[in-house]
Amino acid sequence: MIGRVALFTLVLAVFGFSHQALAATPSGFTIVEPPVSAAEAQLAAVDAASHSAVWAVGSRTVNGQTHPFVERYGGSSWNTVALPSIGVGGLTDVEVFSPSNVWTTGWINSTTDTTKPLLLHWDGTKWSRVAAPAMSRGLWQISGRSSTSLYLLGGLYQSDPGSCGADRLWYWNGASWSGKATYYGECEDGPEYGSMKAIPSGPLLLPGGYFNHEYGDEFPYLDCYGTPCPPQPTWPSLLIDDGPLGFIGGADGRGPADMWIGGRTDDWGYGQGDLVVQHWNGSYWKTFQTAEYQTAHHITAVAEKSSSVVWFAGYRVNDAHQTRTLILRYTNSGGLVDLGGPNATGDNYLSAIASVPGTTSEIWAVGSSSAGQLLLHHY
Repeated sequence: MIGRVALFTLVLAVFGFSHQALAATPSGFTIVEPPVSAAEAQLAAVDAASHSAVWAVGSRTVNGQTHPFVERYGGSSWNTVALPSIGVGGLTDVEVFSPSNVWTTGWINSTTDTTKPLLLHWDGTKWSRVAAPAMSRGLWQISGRSSTSLYLLGGLYQSDPGSCGADRLWYWNGASWSGKATYYGECEDGPEYGSMKAIPSGPLLLPGGYFNHEYGDEFPYLDCYGTPCPPQPTWPSLLIDDGPLGFIGGADGRGPADMWIGGRTDDWGYGQGDLVVQHWNGSYWKTFQTAEYQTAHHITAVAEKSSSVVWFAGYRVNDAHQTRTLILRYTNSGGLVDLGGPNATGDNYLSAIASVPGTTSEIWAVGSSSAGQLLLHHY
């Protein structure tokens, strides 16, 4: 998570701002000023139910301690929203079903110097704590189709004090939690996760990679739960004895015959490689690639706007070793195009992107910059 200064014509209020921003860049995105009272926050995730119901979550440092942070866009301005008294911790993901049905995940510090899970629900009026799955030590992601069909990915406590830990995928059916899968690490090696997505009328896609310290890089993978699951994609990358190198950073889709994933290839862990986008059409995976980059480029999230327009967000490292935003767009007519992205001064990083339902072109992307939170708007 990482910085920014830009020129804006703004009218700021204590807890919000009027929606004004710089002229759009070639990507069509503008940088939007955050609430003045929380400009230094770091954003991890964004989701929307409509133009006037957009939520972003993350963390904020107050007096040297990290605290959970949440803000809402009501159609004209972003405003911070009060949370229950929680203490030290952070928020990691958000799922917005409607203006009165929002879920967010995270972690809090316990008195024993360990972390505990944090699960919150917004009912249209206030945020409330919700009982999280037993044995979890922190929740990293949430995705679902409704309040009675939710997936959580989080850490799992191990009874062996010498264990290197594990992560678990949980499922909520409206009445109880059940474990769907457990992922074990091997201290130096282990699974790393991209942004998971529960596909409407389809499966849960959990992209990522398995880190191998010998190669200093990941082997890409796509886990799938539910039906119908597509076959494992063939990742176009440098092949070594154990398989291709790379990482699948995000997934999205509109149905079981319309699913997208995006990630990167890598040449021996040096950051060189290209970006890869794949589309499952119900019969096969179709691959789209950029030209090879000479510096590191990463896709962190995917947002399918329509069957003919898909957005990809992330970050890149330029020749000056600065981290900059990365925005790509796929269209049926133009293919996959790297559109650059608006950047403020310093390092910039996009962690999430979300399509706004009920609109023809509205997208929000969030992340962090050297100065604090980063909000990008396409409208």
